[in-house]
Amino acid sequence: MNVIDENTAARGARSQRMRPLLLACALAGMAALACKDDDGGNGPTPTAAPGFATTPGSSPAQTRLEELPAVVVVVRDAFLQRDVEQLVGLTSPVSLPCVAEVTDKVRGPVCPAGVSPGTAVQALPFAVCQGGWTTDFREAFARMTERAGRLAVVAEMGKAPADWPQAYTYGDLLLVFEPRDEPKSIDAVAIYVEDGRIVRAQNGCRTVEGFINQGNPKPTVLWLAP
Repeated sequence: MNVIDENTAARGARSQRMRPLLLACALAGMAALACKDDDGGNGPTPTAAPGFATTPGSSPAQTRLEELPAVVVVVRDAFLQRDVEQLVGLTSPVSLPCVAEVTDKVRGPVCPAGVSPGTAVQALPFAVCQGGWTTDFREAFARMTERAGRLAVVAEMGKAPADWPQAYTYGDLLLVFEPRDEPKSIDAVAIYVEDGRIVRAQNGCRTVEGFINQGNPKPTVLWLAP
């Protein structure tokens, strides 16, 4: 798969207006993180961590899923139904110049077949065990919906770290799906949402708890599956 694994939504429109200099700086920031994967990766490298973390006094079990932003239920239902087209339609990609090959010095989404290096492409920040991008949104979501079971956690991401690369959208909300076959395994699926659109995804390499315990500060749990 060509990892660069989305519309005319607000964030997609803003991403398409990024200036070349800003893109170059963002990609340089990705290089500083020294991440790479099989899908043209350059994003932050995921790490596993045990146990859930909630903020003091929070009661995620008391929050009804319907009380959260409507996109949460829409994404959950699309995963349950394996509705790849619905997920593609919800995706807000970034516009970045593609590269022929990802190396230690050259980073970015890999050019689709027939596209020349340096051409701007629509790419979704997408990780497996290390960060990257995908331009094949349908294949990426097909793989994730095959792996994902029930929605396990919804959390608020909070503010992005100061050194977070601009080209790798952070997201406001995190939706984590248990692995379909082995719920406690490292095959959990994460969808990151911002302004009601899917802006980033990760297919495996962490447990559900690992996704919730990432970052500093950690995501704030808003809802837990009963």
